[in-house]
Amino acid sequence: MTLPNFLIIGAAKSGTTSLYAYLQQHPQVFMSIPKEPTFFGNEGTDGLFNGPQDEDRAYHSRVVTNFADYTALFDGVTKEKAIGEASIYSLYLPKAPMQIQKYIPRVTMFALLRNPADRAYSAYLHVVRQAREPYSFARALQEEPKRIREKWNPLWHFKSMGLYYEQVKRYYDTFGREQVHVYLYEDFQKEPLSVIKTVFEILGVDSAFVPDISKRYKKSYVPKNPTIEKILYRARVKVDFSKRYLPRRLRWRTQIVKNLIDRVASPNRISPPPIPQDVRAALHEEYRDDILRLGDLLHRDLSHWCGGGPTAVGRESDHFLAEQF
Repeated sequence: MTLPNFLIIGAAKSGTTSLYAYLQQHPQVFMSIPKEPTFFGNEGTDGLFNGPQDEDRAYHSRVVTNFADYTALFDGVTKEKAIGEASIYSLYLPKAPMQIQKYIPRVTMFALLRNPADRAYSAYLHVVRQAREPYSFARALQEEPKRIREKWNPLWHFKSMGLYYEQVKRYYDTFGREQVHVYLYEDFQKEPLSVIKTVFEILGVDSAFVPDISKRYKKSYVPKNPTIEKILYRARVKVDFSKRYLPRRLRWRTQIVKNLIDRVASPNRISPPPIPQDVRAALHEEYRDDILRLGDLLHRDLSHWCGGGPTAVGRESDHFLAEQF
């Protein structure tokens, strides 16, 4: 039985897709498919949620809830030295550290943290893109406590997921700092090769390997026609669902189909509006204490997250785009 020796634990909408893709290119690294099995924190549950389209089996096909299915994700490991997966909610889910400690107590973990106001808006835009969010960002934030009570997917926990202090502290308390490596999204955005080289060194793989960072992951947009986008999005999800049943040597072909879907959808996609300034200011105020405590915990000055306009973290760069949307 093979289990991962490293995990990308979050945070959602903070660069995990890019980090996963760069690691996946390394010949000494094995990354699970799907990227986000979300086993830790969901073990023993039904893996279902109650938000819009949560009844869609294909949408939730990635959630793995039993240990046997989880271990099967790594059956394809051959000579790879580093074995990992990237469940982006692990940082947020309270039970995840305990379940990780139960199965892989010596695992190495990586977390990327993004300005929480920008992260919250990015998550909101994600579900707008999928034609699943009918409300404005301000109204969606008001609805969040009710949605959490009703067991909507953590993706909808726009504000709550950005309260990083307790999340990071939970991992430090469980595993110690030597196993949990935390990076800022803005650093990853500015110097992706520097961060990935450090990750390679921690994993003990060839750090001279240079991944292709030219591809832009999850380019930001909103749909002009939500109905068209919803149809095409569902088609894309079904392609992802089918991928797990194909031999690994054939899975690359699903990307051809997804690229075709994206080309068809391209005329329907426009750049998203910026976060409303009054909502940004309110979020900064709500996050302020948590940000300052997190800064002390990480020994980093995060005061730039507490106010002003969008940081570098909230803007696209020419060569790097993580899950901005």
